[in-house]
Order: sequence, then C-alpha cells, then structure tokens
Amino acid sequence: VAAGTAGGEAVLFESEDGAEWRSIAVSGLASDDAVTEIAVADGVITIAGGGDRAWTAASGDGGQTWSRSELDAAVVDSVVARGRSMSFLGASAAGTPTVTLSDGSTWSSVELDVAPGDRVELLAAGNPTVLLAAGEDGLTWLVASR
Repeated sequence: VAAGTAGGEAVLFESEDGAEWRSIAVSGLASDDAVTEIAVADGVITIAGGGDRAWTAASGDGGQTWSRSELDAAVVDSVVARGRSMSFLGASAAGTPTVTLSDGSTWSSVELDVAPGDRVELLAAGNPTVLLAAGEDGLTWLVASR
C-alpha cells in the first residue's frame, strides 16, 4: 500500500505485485489533511497526518470505510504497527516530541522527556513501544507503555 494525493484529496494505492496499482479513495478527510505516514497490520490500513491537528484514519475493509481519530499531537512523524498495537511519534504544538500508543480502539499520548533538538526514532510498536533518542549526550533508549 502507498499513500499520495490526487486532485487535492488523499488517495491510497494498493498492489499485489508492485507493478499494477489500483487507487483506494479515502473519504472523511478534510482537503488540508496531508497524509504523512501509513501502516498496515492484521488487515487494517492506518494512515496518519496533519492539518490543523494530527489525525489517523483506519480501514479494516480495504479502504471502503474509514474511521478517523484526532491525536494529542500537532504533527505525526512516523507510525509503526505490530498486530493491533500502533505507535505514533509526533510533536506537540510546542514542538516537544510526543508518542501516542493505541491498541486499535483507545489512544494515549505522552510527551517525551528529551532535550529540544534531540532526534527521536520510533523503532518498534507494541506494549511497550521502543524509541531511540540521539542528542548531545549520545544515544538514549526510551520505552513507552500503556
């Protein structure tokens, strides 16, 4: 699955072999919603992005219907999925790195205790979620759990 835009609307593209692609329209998104990340796990397609606020949209039926949620973050930088567990790395409106965890139906967000400007990478989803922060003091492992 790949994400993009067509005519100002978010569109997903699906392929069985990587050579032939079909588009999947994504309904229920605002025209300024930019798709920045995509994850597929257990037959559920989840896309995430920003606009006025970070959001996710999930479809368990191949893109025919979508369920949208807003996150306590301003931006989503990356998404990792494992089974029904999903982890979103983003930033708050103040620019503080934030991780949002989901079990597929509920969400919880927490701001990360890292210095401004530190680079944070989302490595693995689940409970717990593992992140790696790189800053002036070297590398730091971060673990977030529900």
